[in-house]
Amino acid sequence: MSHPPRLKVRFHALALAVLAATGLAAQEPPAGGAMPTLAVLPLRGVFQRPNPANRNYPGQAQMPARPQQMPAGQGRMGQIQPQILSRVTLAFLKTGRFQMVERSQLDAVLREGKFQQSGLVDDATAAKLGKQMGASLVLVGTYTGNIGHTAEVTTHFFGSKTREDAYPGHLEVRLNLVNTEDGSIRESFLLHASSTDPKEYHSYELLLDDLAVNLDKETAARFPLTGYVIKVISDREALVDLGSRQRLEKGAAFQLVEQGPDVVHPVTGKLIHGERRVLTQMQVTDVGDESSILKVTGDRATLKVGQSVVQAR
Repeated sequence: MSHPPRLKVRFHALALAVLAATGLAAQEPPAGGAMPTLAVLPLRGVFQRPNPANRNYPGQAQMPARPQQMPAGQGRMGQIQPQILSRVTLAFLKTGRFQMVERSQLDAVLREGKFQQSGLVDDATAAKLGKQMGASLVLVGTYTGNIGHTAEVTTHFFGSKTREDAYPGHLEVRLNLVNTEDGSIRESFLLHASSTDPKEYHSYELLLDDLAVNLDKETAARFPLTGYVIKVISDREALVDLGSRQRLEKGAAFQLVEQGPDVVHPVTGKLIHGERRVLTQMQVTDVGDESSILKVTGDRATLKVGQSVVQAR
């Protein structure tokens, strides 16, 4: 049986290595102002995998699953808590919307407060720790999951038997983005991941891959890249203030948008933002460090300096 390609695993391994080497270095704030500082705190949870006694004898009485305890190793299963934490951190870093608290600073505060790396007590405690680090936002969460085991034995015409093993994996991650000033929850996330493979460690890696993909989709939808036209190159091309520092990639789709005037609520007096109207579709054709060229791919529209562009998903 052929196995799924391991390209995505290698990509995430490389990305995580880069993050570790840079200490989750803070990103440069965008031209519109400083980005909010985000501290991603250790998650708490339980992850179980099959008892080895069940693997070769599918017909025997099942033993209780045990917590996943395998030591870290190249290409094998390691402790899942730091694996999940790294992928969560990477997903929020890639949005280009947050200035990340360095891992060394985070670890120092956790040690000083005598908190275990396996997770914090509650959102209120996390908010206090985030404020201590100078973060305006803190991300906390929980996870639960398992790697199961199934075995299907087939008896053939001449009495020979073949066996096919599978290791289905499931993972659920809940995250809260908490404001450190008042402890309020700004955003809540519920993410699911699944996998299956004839080899247990392959299923484990695919499970983390699926989580990373779902994290990228969810964070990109909640926090799309937003920039401004800073120069009109032609009637179909414009230079915008987004680039590789915001992890923008060639081929990314954008919308040129126009924000309607704000409206004051006649009863409450609250200022309500005007309706946003999409003028046309655009695509990134060239990426620089701090700017990129976007080309109109939709209906023709008049390009003007100061117009807003929002990444489309």
